[in-house]
Amino acid sequence: MDRETQRRIFEEMRRQAAQRQAQAEEVQRQAEEARHFAQMRQEAIDSEKHRRKIIVIAAVDAHGGFAKDRTTPWKFKEDLKWFKNRTKDGICVMGRNTYNEINARKMKGFEQSVLPGRDCFVVSNTLTSLPNATVVKGIAEVELHLPNNDERTLFVIGGQRLFREAIALAKQVYLTVINKEYDCDMFFPTQYVEEHFGLTQTMKSDKEPDLRFLVFIRSFSEPFYQDPYADESYDDNESVTITF
Repeated sequence: MDRETQRRIFEEMRRQAAQRQAQAEEVQRQAEEARHFAQMRQEAIDSEKHRRKIIVIAAVDAHGGFAKDRTTPWKFKEDLKWFKNRTKDGICVMGRNTYNEINARKMKGFEQSVLPGRDCFVVSNTLTSLPNATVVKGIAEVELHLPNNDERTLFVIGGQRLFREAIALAKQVYLTVINKEYDCDMFFPTQYVEEHFGLTQTMKSDKEPDLRFLVFIRSFSEPFYQDPYADESYDDNESVTITF
């Protein structure tokens, strides 16, 4: 065997060894990447399990409007009952105008909270205190006023600015739809709900036939995601198409 042939054989051996080493390193890299993503998935699931549940609750007319001239242009007893039952014992976060509208009603029990039976927070950049509520700069600041073991649901109840901010954080949306027009000048982000949430429950009221109570749950495309709050059994008794 001449030297040139010998050199070629050794070069080929080195090339094959380097190729095998590169393949082994790629397999190791893929294994590490898989472990990394598995850890990320688990951390995401654990984070969802411990993050406070946020629900946006609102009532809208046939065009998705919820207020006119900074006030609610309707009053339905069944809707008020729905709101009270859903938010009972929870945490309610609202803007200044929503607070003013609610606080204008002087009723027994309002000495402790603007909404009796619930801890209420008002988001404001200018105010420092209000009667019957705690003032905060934003939704995230609410956590600073609650104990670490507090697992209550946080309800965002209006107005327009908070609806738009909270809808990106919310797990669910409770929406009362009124089959009437009220010439509203403030509107709920219904398009975002249609794109990112799925309708899971529809209820109607025999006493108020123009009302529909809808429950939406955020849609998740990741196959590993499991909603830690999906503890209710939903039964769609009625197929309804809502046009805003």
